[in-house]
Amino acid sequence: FSWRRRSVWLALSRATLLGGGIVASGIGWWARSWRHTGSPVAPFLTSSPDVQALFQVNARYGVGRDWLALFMTPWNMIVVAPDRYADLFRFGPSCLLLIVIGLAAVLWRRKTLDYATLTVVGGSALFTLLWFRSGQVMRYEACLLPLWSLLLLGAMAKLRWPRWGVAILFVPLLASTSLLTSNVIRYGLPPPVTWPATQGALNAALPYYRATQAAGRVVGKNDKVYTWFCDDIRLYAPGKSYGDWFGGYTYTWLGNVHGGPKIQSVDEMIARLKAEGFRFVILDRERAAQMGSIYGRTMLDNDILKAHSKPNGTEIVFDDGRYAVFRLT
Repeated sequence: FSWRRRSVWLALSRATLLGGGIVASGIGWWARSWRHTGSPVAPFLTSSPDVQALFQVNARYGVGRDWLALFMTPWNMIVVAPDRYADLFRFGPSCLLLIVIGLAAVLWRRKTLDYATLTVVGGSALFTLLWFRSGQVMRYEACLLPLWSLLLLGAMAKLRWPRWGVAILFVPLLASTSLLTSNVIRYGLPPPVTWPATQGALNAALPYYRATQAAGRVVGKNDKVYTWFCDDIRLYAPGKSYGDWFGGYTYTWLGNVHGGPKIQSVDEMIARLKAEGFRFVILDRERAAQMGSIYGRTMLDNDILKAHSKPNGTEIVFDDGRYAVFRLT
C-alpha cells in the first residue's frame, strides 16, 4: 500500500493484521526453540559453543569483506564456484537479473516510489549487509529472492508495458533458474527410471555416495555411525548416524569444547567415540581440513587428513582420498 493514498490508521491496521498472522504461524516454533536452546531465535542470541564454532566456520565463506566485494557479490555468485558460498547451486543469475531489471523498473517510475517499496529495499539492503559481514552462505541471501520478485512485479506493473515485453524480460530469469539447477544439465544424466539408473545418478551427483554404499555393506541396523564433518550425508548413511553442528554428539562435543579441558588429539576423539558406543566413522577430509580449526592446530596437522591414512584403533572400510569410512576396533 502507498502511504500517499491511505491513512496512517489503515496502514497500521494492515501491518498489524499481516504481522499477527506471521506471529501466529511462528510462535510455536519460537517457543520450542526457547525451551530447548534458551533462545527463541536460535542459533542467534545464544552463547552455545556449537553456535560459536559454526559461526567461526561460516565466516570463511565468500570472497572478501570489502566494499568492492559487496558490490561484486551478484557477479561473484555466478562466476565463483558455488561451494565457495557453501552451496551446490548458483543463485547468482537470479539475483543479478532481479536486481538489474528491478532497479531499471523502479528508476523508470521513480516519481511514484512509495514508502512500502522503500521499506522492502531498505530492509533487503540491511539484511544483505549483515549477511555480507557475517557468514556468506548463499542460501541465506537467497531467501530474499521471493520478496524481490514481488517487488519486481509491482514495479513492472507500474510501467504498463505490453505483456509480451514483460515475458521477454523473464525469459533469461526462467532459463537461469531451470537450466542451472537441472541435474540433466549439471551431470549430463537423464532422469533415472530404474534402480541401476538411480544408483548411477546418485554416484554422479553426490561425491560421497560411494562411501555410504561401502558403509552400508558392513554397518548393522543398530550400529552407531559418526559423520565427521559430513553431516550432509546423513540421509544416506546406514545405521544410526550422528554428528552435526547441532543436536546430540555435535562436533564441539567430540572436542569436549562444552566441558573442557578441550580434546585436540584425534586418538582421544576416537577413544571418546568408542566410549559412547560408536562403531564406525565417516570422514570428509576436505571439509575437515577447512573446519578442523575448531579443535585447534593439532587436528589440521594430523595424518588423518592425508589420503589413505587412518587413526590408531581403526581399520579402513573405504577410502577414495576425500571420503573415508573407518571401523572402530
